[in-house]
Amino acid sequence: MHSLTEQDILDLLPKAPEGQADRWPGSAMAILRGDDVQTMLCHGLASVEHRVAITDTTVFRIASVTKHFLCAAVVILADEGKLDIDAPLVTYLPGMQPIPGSATLRQAMTNTSGIRDHLELWYIAGGGLQVPHRLRDSIRLCERQEDTNFAPGSSYLYSNANFLLLSKIVEDAAGQSLASFLDERFFTPLGMTRTALRAVHHEVVDDLATPYTVRDKTMLERGRMTTEIWGEGAIQSCLKDLVTWARYVRADPDGIIARLKEPAVYTSGVTGTYGLGLRSAAWRGMATVSHTGLWPGYLTEFLRFEDADVTLICLSNVNALDPWTVHRKMAEKLFPEAPEPTSVTPDATAWAKVCEAGTWYNPKTLDWIRFAEVDAKPTMATFGEPAPLICPEPTLLAPGFDGSDYAGFDISTAAQGTVTIRMCHGGTTPLVPLSSLPEGAARALLPGTWYCRETDSKLIIGSPDAGFPIDTPAYRGHDWTSTLLDGGMLMIEDATGPWPRRFWLKAEAGDPDTLVMTGPRVRRLVFRRL
Repeated sequence: MHSLTEQDILDLLPKAPEGQADRWPGSAMAILRGDDVQTMLCHGLASVEHRVAITDTTVFRIASVTKHFLCAAVVILADEGKLDIDAPLVTYLPGMQPIPGSATLRQAMTNTSGIRDHLELWYIAGGGLQVPHRLRDSIRLCERQEDTNFAPGSSYLYSNANFLLLSKIVEDAAGQSLASFLDERFFTPLGMTRTALRAVHHEVVDDLATPYTVRDKTMLERGRMTTEIWGEGAIQSCLKDLVTWARYVRADPDGIIARLKEPAVYTSGVTGTYGLGLRSAAWRGMATVSHTGLWPGYLTEFLRFEDADVTLICLSNVNALDPWTVHRKMAEKLFPEAPEPTSVTPDATAWAKVCEAGTWYNPKTLDWIRFAEVDAKPTMATFGEPAPLICPEPTLLAPGFDGSDYAGFDISTAAQGTVTIRMCHGGTTPLVPLSSLPEGAARALLPGTWYCRETDSKLIIGSPDAGFPIDTPAYRGHDWTSTLLDGGMLMIEDATGPWPRRFWLKAEAGDPDTLVMTGPRVRRLVFRRL
């Protein structure tokens, strides 16, 4: 293993815009080898407005890194006989509907429950992170869900709702708040004095870094969020405390962490990579355990290389500095002997056909992938920006990043009009070019007022002549834009808010009064025409 100096790390970080280096946010980072801190780097400003520098005691919201702390609480309560990890959620939350309620606590912790993400449901209703949704309202929203994205246990799809519901279960079983439970069991005993779970955003917190987002590459804005969150992402901590936590994770004195690392086994028998709030995967053949965190203006990653006994921690208060990307660049320097993923040149004929069609789609599942070549490299996009692909075989592409529910894409039959997704659970999903689908009467069916019972909200689609304008009267929290696609599909997106999102709408075949929507963490959500 090589070493990295502070300057080595700085050289790997994205640079501030010209002339703004002294008034730009930054991050707090550490490299641990065993229990020893090999390198620590704190750079940039915790408050641009007041020119306050980031230190190892600056507090950040660690967002989804919170999840494994919550899962540790579930494991403790199970050991104490207060919870059954393999019991259905409805055992502890009787207000849940039968299908979502049949998912177990274990399936919720491993993101295999199929329960739709409540943050995404709020977004669809016109709300979102910048709207002050209360915890009790988010619980009610989850209880309204009548169906799931897939049969519980059969697949993987990340959902914050899993951990919102688990937070309620933990508090009821423990007879105290989740915040006080975590403080008593972990933070106080370990001396993590600047770490706490805070569901709301209006509390005054000493040395809390201001979160920033970047607009037009050079303009800073404050990260906006008022939605209350719980065990899905509400912990605030600092680098010094997370170094302490890294030592606890390494020692695992209670055997809790080992259980969190165990990945889910799907109903197909295939083993996944996501465990109980932690992901266990391989990077260039090296075993890793990790989790990232994302909140408007806050980005975090806790990454441990198990065999090398090395831990990387990064807390950032600007969305232009992505810890996941930075850590992989650091790993390349730390472990130069680790072999790069095998990637060959895609079969020219098959790849040309894939790119020519552009967007591939499954009319039943509503899965869709847009393939393209960017900077002479293959990429894929679903509901966000293009992401890298690697090519293990000439006619097989695979995501070049962690956490996808897609294991790969077989393009061997692209010339015959089919691309096949290899799913993470071992199954397959065929895709056809979106342009090959008949439009039929789908375009004419789109305008109107639609109601979703699961979100208790309306979606109003305007006329084609006006460009299918979108209105969500419950909140009106987004500046929606609409794009009519082939096959009568309508894509709506909002790129202006703190959490940009894109959704596809499709009039259900043979039923002019039914509309289905799919998005990053919501599949086939049903709307009825009013």
